[in-house]
Amino acid sequence: MIKTENLTNESQILFKCLLGYKLNQSDFKNQEWQRLFKLASANRVLYSLAKNLSQAKKASQTPYLKKNINQILVEGDKRLDKLKKTLRLVKKVLTKAKISFLIVKTEKTLSYITFDLDVLVHPKDFKKAEELMRMSEARINEYQPKDQSDIYIPGLERIDLHKHFYWHSSPFLDQKFLWQDYRESQIEGVKCLVPSKTVDWTLTVLNLLYERYYIPLLEFLYLVENSSEVEFAKVFKQAEKHGWIEAFKEFLEILIGLERLMFPKSRLEQALSKQNILAKAIPPPVRFPFIFPTIFTIKIFWERIKRQRRLDLYQLAYYFFAKSRFYLTKGTRVPVYGDWFEFNKLKW
Repeated sequence: MIKTENLTNESQILFKCLLGYKLNQSDFKNQEWQRLFKLASANRVLYSLAKNLSQAKKASQTPYLKKNINQILVEGDKRLDKLKKTLRLVKKVLTKAKISFLIVKTEKTLSYITFDLDVLVHPKDFKKAEELMRMSEARINEYQPKDQSDIYIPGLERIDLHKHFYWHSSPFLDQKFLWQDYRESQIEGVKCLVPSKTVDWTLTVLNLLYERYYIPLLEFLYLVENSSEVEFAKVFKQAEKHGWIEAFKEFLEILIGLERLMFPKSRLEQALSKQNILAKAIPPPVRFPFIFPTIFTIKIFWERIKRQRRLDLYQLAYYFFAKSRFYLTKGTRVPVYGDWFEFNKLKW
């Protein structure tokens, strides 16, 4: 059972709907649905919210709601089909060339819409994979800060091609670690190889820490629900080696603190029983997306400064701009990501 009293009213409805709890009449009464949908989009759960809401009887009784939900689902299904086509093309092209690859940071607990597909290949195969994609009418942009290539093919999702993972122009993980214990999975009905649970979990954390600076509901649920399958000793070893251990520890404290506010027991805390990690006190009510406290973000940058002996001024300036925008829009605009659905299409 979730403890919804520790959440803002809007976050309560998101949680209840996503976790399959029955919504009350009061949840539908005087609800600002346009804003709730925008918050769901900022949390990367708009598609799952619409899907679950479409099953609620009260949705049909609320003027325009059912019609608007269906619009979101139709557009979402198109985007998921686009992702499926992208997966199939990547699999076909790279498998034919006998290039090993992993689909990373894509497998999540809930169905969701993504803006890109992250593909990892070995460094020796990177240029060849680029050329093969170029033969598929691709436009390729090199993105130096993350040492990756962004591949644009008409009619498909953007493909982010990686040979390793960089943030703030520096490596965070060993190459060998990335390829350990990879496994087969299905993403939108397409069989593909993905990293181990430990590696994908770690990449999700690093993406939040060094690119987004906030925790959406999609990632929050993924991280806590998969924590029991993570080999934390390996993650801590990578964090120590590559200089992100302090940020990682404090992130875990925040995550446990958030989980404790909402659930009777913290699964993450249980999974970390061998580590000396204590929950950080998070004052309720909590709103999702949960944006990092400013002091924590400064600590993240300071740890990188000590490691790299330089400051990424662009990232720091972007953080303060994005955080200001987040508060000005009351949580509906977040760093990095925009909305995949055009909300001006909805009629109320």
